[in-house]
This record gives sequence, structure tokens and C-alpha cells, in this order.
Amino acid sequence: MSYQFLDPAPVFRDLSGDELLAGGFLQFYDKGTTTPRDTWSDEAMTVLNPNPVPLDAAGRAEFAIWLDGEYSVKAVSASGETIWTRDYTSGQVAGATIPALQADRFLTNDGVSMFWSVLRMLPDPSGMANRILSTDGANPLWIPLPEIPEPPKPDITITGGGVSIGAGEGNKFVILTGKTTLQPTGTHRATSSVTFPTGTFTECLTVLAQVSSYSSSAFDATGVSSTTAIAPTGFTLNYDVNVDSNAGGWNMTSAVEVRWVAFGTKAG
Repeated sequence: MSYQFLDPAPVFRDLSGDELLAGGFLQFYDKGTTTPRDTWSDEAMTVLNPNPVPLDAAGRAEFAIWLDGEYSVKAVSASGETIWTRDYTSGQVAGATIPALQADRFLTNDGVSMFWSVLRMLPDPSGMANRILSTDGANPLWIPLPEIPEPPKPDITITGGGVSIGAGEGNKFVILTGKTTLQPTGTHRATSSVTFPTGTFTECLTVLAQVSSYSSSAFDATGVSSTTAIAPTGFTLNYDVNVDSNAGGWNMTSAVEVRWVAFGTKAG
């Protein structure tokens, strides 16, 4: 980038400042050498000045002076006496050098040097509706949208008496509910056999039972229910009024309704 030597054109004098350097000249060299260096009369550096640049009768340079780089400048009188020699520089820090241009590449760097890298152009998207951008490992390309598989529907079967959960060929988890009625025995104990619908369980894991209703005149103490003989085909329901007080005289004199829930598995 060019820079102006002096602006506007000053009057050059001798060292004492008394005499004009009328008819003198300015000699321009590469800095620190005696090798002549060009100057220009325009900023675009299209019009070359003579070297040395002559001074007129008023001690002014006859041309505008634009420099490029670093110079040593010598002022000389008309008689050839060197008045002074000084160095000049633009003060601009040298910028990074851009490498020679290369077609179809873009400028980048590795943190140290600049270089031109291959420009990866995207393929033409015309006519590629409902496609996505992918690669074959070397080039970008458009491929059809992948089909999203439909998730399998959960294998859940709900009936009036329970639910089975499972998928595929493995075992299903089955929950079955029901109720039974214990008839009055006139004693403090009663039992009832419950049979599951055929094929409900491959294995019954456990059964929970809870009294749901009874007549307040049936007995004077709340009993305890339990289940035994649990099998894939059914279980035995047991009820005892005096389980916590066998010395008492409480007996079952009316029916007791018990609701139960069974948990188990069934082969898929």
C-alpha cells in the first residue's frame, strides 16, 4: 500500500534553515543502501517520478511524492552538497501473504499458514423433494428419506375378568380377578375352592383375597382370609373368624363374599 512522503509539499532549506534548497533535489534509495528506489506522483502508483526528484526555485518538490516500502532519502543542494539523509517507512505492519488464487477453492488456514482448500459443492437439489443430504464417503449426495418403522402394537388383552400383557413368543403376564361366597358353617372356619377358567395360567404366582361384604349378624369379629393350594387351575380360599382368639365363641352364621386377584404367567 502506498503512502505519501510529505503533504503538502514543504519548502526544503539548508541545515541552518536560512537558505532555500532552490534547484536542489531529493534522492530516494532502498532503506540503508545506495540502490535507487522508485516513487510516484499518484496514490495508485501509475505515474513514475524521476529519481532524484528536482526542487524548484522555492525549494519545493516539483512532483507529489508517493512511496511504497522503506526508503533512505538524501536532500542535496544545487551545488551537490548533501544537506541531510533520513530513513522513511509507512509504519504499517506487514500483512499475511495470500497465496496465489486457485479456482473452485476457498481460503482457510491451519493456524500458521493460509492456503486454498477444496470447495465442497452441494449437489443440485432440483427434483430432490423428500430426500436428505448424505455422503458416499467421498461426495455429498441426496438419498430418499428413510422410512420410520411402525412400532409394534403392545400385546395387551383385556377381558371382563382380567388382563394379559406380553408380546412375541415369550410368556404373557396375566392378572385375573373374581369373587366367591363362603357359606355359613356354624363354626369359626370356612373354605371354598376357586377354579380358574381353563388355560388362564401356565403358572399362578400368587393370589390375594379380601372380604367384600358380610352380614353384621354373621359373627361378632372380623375374620382373616388366606389362600392355599395355589395352582395353575385354581386355589383354596380359607376364612377364620377366631384366628386371633380361638377361645372365643364366634361362629359364621351367614354368607361372606370375598373378592380375589390372581397373578401369574401364561405361555405365549
